[in-house]
Amino acid sequence: MGCAYSGHRRRNSGGVRSFRVHNVDDQGMELNRGNIEIRENDLVLFQKGKEPI
Repeated sequence: MGCAYSGHRRRNSGGVRSFRVHNVDDQGMELNRGNIEIRENDLVLFQKGKEPI
């Protein structure tokens, strides 16, 4: 998985940062996309229709 969108947005004053990410195969074809939130002690991946991990 790589970051296809290098910008970030601050959600609140708690310092949560969120990046759009795309999971691609070896040929560069998109498999799925989501958002990764960078928190103080965690990384959380959000994908449409799935539970956050």
